[in-house]
Amino acid sequence: IWCVNIAQCLVLGVFPCAAHTQGFSQHFHIVARLCGALCRPAGYPWLDVEIGGGMASAYNHRVFLEPADMAAMHLVFNGNGVNLLGYYMYHGGNNPHSLLYPNNRDAPNTTLQESSFQPAGAQNPMPSESYDFFAPLGEFGQPRRHYHMMRRLHLFLHNWGADVAATKAGPAPSATPLRWQVRSGRHGNAFLYVNNYVRRDPQPAVPLVRFSLSYANASHATVTIPSNRSDPHAFTVAPGVWFVWPVNLPLMPTVAPASGGPVLTYATAQLVARVPAATGDTVFFAATEGIAVELALALGNTATITCPGATSTTEGALTVLRKIVPGTSVVARVAVGTAVVQIVVLAAADSDNLWNDHLVLYAQRNAVSSQDDFEKWTRCNQ
Repeated sequence: IWCVNIAQCLVLGVFPCAAHTQGFSQHFHIVARLCGALCRPAGYPWLDVEIGGGMASAYNHRVFLEPADMAAMHLVFNGNGVNLLGYYMYHGGNNPHSLLYPNNRDAPNTTLQESSFQPAGAQNPMPSESYDFFAPLGEFGQPRRHYHMMRRLHLFLHNWGADVAATKAGPAPSATPLRWQVRSGRHGNAFLYVNNYVRRDPQPAVPLVRFSLSYANASHATVTIPSNRSDPHAFTVAPGVWFVWPVNLPLMPTVAPASGGPVLTYATAQLVARVPAATGDTVFFAATEGIAVELALALGNTATITCPGATSTTEGALTVLRKIVPGTSVVARVAVGTAVVQIVVLAAADSDNLWNDHLVLYAQRNAVSSQDDFEKWTRCNQ
């Protein structure tokens, strides 16, 4: 059962290393565990500090990181139960010149650079001025690829962070070819995290994947992702892919499920943003690379649905949408009285090029009328 609470301790000093994204079943970071009284008491959030936004290079340690090293690791930490991603560094910088030694302003031992000076020489000789750190934003503010890759998770947490924070990570799943974890809440809501990226260790594709999520509370039905009526071979998780999918998430916060509000039972696509507008909210998803998009909704007795961009089948209490072509068109509209939510599933290739302001303009002004327009808006991020 995956909704059992697990104890966590304060974890410090996290930087990328070869084992960092190995999976969800181990603590694979450089840690200082402060046990006893300093372990996280029940009811307190797990906050992480110094999660690597990059890594500094010393003269004798020429670290080379790929952008995906950071973005995949951050999702792993969040999936393991971390409720605060404390980056070090998110923006690089310059060490200031010394004001105390005007005749020796750039010497290593007169600036604020981090070399550890010992009689035998520094163990980590650092540049006197540059502290770029291969951060998402470099020392001169230049955006790097992982700045955009990280924003995929940031947009999700900006919109659904409160929901994620109220969930807890379950015990580590048994050993499987795929690395995954679930964070679940008291009301059956959950988030499914999957990571198939490991630094310096290319992972193979994982075929024949179907998740069956069971609850300790028997009043919640088992959720199968994708539906058992979908492709009998389910789906394949491609190499180098990581994502988080929603499970049993209320679709209309203003209309509670207990009052007949619709519930997103699952989606094989990542939530990106919810944008309010006078005509109703727009919920944006981003397709996951190589996986067909499937949305399952429990509409209850009061909600109605129209599907201009999908096929719809009734499977028990669920309405399942398939044959969705990701893009900028509306896939479905769900209504409860005058409350309306429209669903847009953006292409996987656009998932790292999204800005919240662009999505707001799309939803509120209908300013993006075609895929070509959308690509013009996002091209500046490449």
